[in-house]
Amino acid sequence: MKKDRRNTGAMDVKARWDRLARHYGLVERLSERYLRAWRSVLWKRASGRILEMGAGTGLNLPYYPAGADITACDVSGGMLGKAVERAREGNVRIRFCEADICRLPFPDGAFDTAAATFVFCSLADPVPCLREMGRVTKADGRVLLLDHVRIDRPVIGPLMDLLNAATVRFAGEHITHRTEELTRAAGLEILESRGLGFMGIIRFIAARPSPGRSWEVGKVRR
Repeated sequence: MKKDRRNTGAMDVKARWDRLARHYGLVERLSERYLRAWRSVLWKRASGRILEMGAGTGLNLPYYPAGADITACDVSGGMLGKAVERAREGNVRIRFCEADICRLPFPDGAFDTAAATFVFCSLADPVPCLREMGRVTKADGRVLLLDHVRIDRPVIGPLMDLLNAATVRFAGEHITHRTEELTRAAGLEILESRGLGFMGIIRFIAARPSPGRSWEVGKVRR
């Protein structure tokens, strides 16, 4: 019997993040010193019915718009458990959903905003998940992305290429993604893109489903 590679890959990712959830607090303390400054850039642009992809342990909870209608998804139940605890402490009303973010259990056009922060650097191929973000977003809605990207400059870019194999092996981090190109490949139209932080290593992108785009491949799974 032939295995479904997508399901196998999702199971591998889920298992890895479930393991990391036990000790992820240390990673957060180190990374958030730098990353927390950029989260509000994205969340100020989110409105309406909002889907957060790859919600993890709930680091974005403090930045959600006041009174927002939020659904937070993640492939790891272990990570979401931490997010649920954070939501209780902050008295935030939110729906949590454990799901493969590349195969979302929502109908087409269900959300006004779909957002993801520092998620796709953990995936070898983010395009299927980006395509899903477009599928579940209304035609006049917004897809908001915040992630670290390859710095396309002499010396630094090639150095990142060399280091990428090591960061993927030891931390599961892909440091050479060109997120603009991936976003377009997923059938999204970029409305705004700007670099943040040191040499623009953090990139904010606001996009929308391309007009006339068909999402038949990604129809909701019942």
